[in-house]
Amino acid sequence: MLGTDQERWLAKGLRIADTQWNVLANQIVMQQWRFAPGNDVWNLDQWDGYPAARDRLFEELGRRGTADTVTLTGDVHTSWVGTLAEDFDDLESKVLGVEFVGPAVSTTPSAQLAGFAPTILEHSPHLRWMEGTRNGWVYHDVRPNEWRADYRLADDITVPGAPVTTASSWVVSHGGQLEGP
Repeated sequence: MLGTDQERWLAKGLRIADTQWNVLANQIVMQQWRFAPGNDVWNLDQWDGYPAARDRLFEELGRRGTADTVTLTGDVHTSWVGTLAEDFDDLESKVLGVEFVGPAVSTTPSAQLAGFAPTILEHSPHLRWMEGTRNGWVYHDVRPNEWRADYRLADDITVPGAPVTTASSWVVSHGGQLEGP
C-alpha cells in the first residue's frame, strides 16, 4: 500500500508526534469490510487487499498507547463510520482510532454497495454507521479533547437550494471513545 520509504517516514512521524490528534488523510477504506462470515469474501481494492501493510501501520498506531488517530477517507462514494481495531475479528480488541469515510459530493452513490451495506455491517462489528444513497460532506469540528464529525447530506444534488440535513453526528473523545447514534 505504501512503499518502504513511505512506511518508515510515517512510522517515524507517528513516533515523534507530540500532538493531541493524529490525522491520516487516506485515499481508500482502512476498516475491514466483511461481505460474509469468515475469510472468504474481501474487498481487495481497499486496505483489506493489503493486510500485511495495514498490520504494520496498526502496529505503529498501537505503540502510541492512545487511540488518538482519526482517519479521513473517501473513494467509495458512501458514508461510513467505524473504529480501527487492533484485531477486527475480536470485539474486545484494542481500539487504535476512528475512521470517517466521507460521501461523494457529486458522484452518484453506488446502489450496489448500498445494497451490500446491511451484510457488511452485520459481519463487521467495528463499523457503526453507513448511509449509501445521498451526496454530501462531513463537517469536522476539532478541539483539544473532542472531535466532532457531522455528516451533512443533500436531499437532491440536482436541485439548486435543495435541503441539506445533518444525517448523523459523531463525537470522538481524546483516547478514542466513539459516541454517536
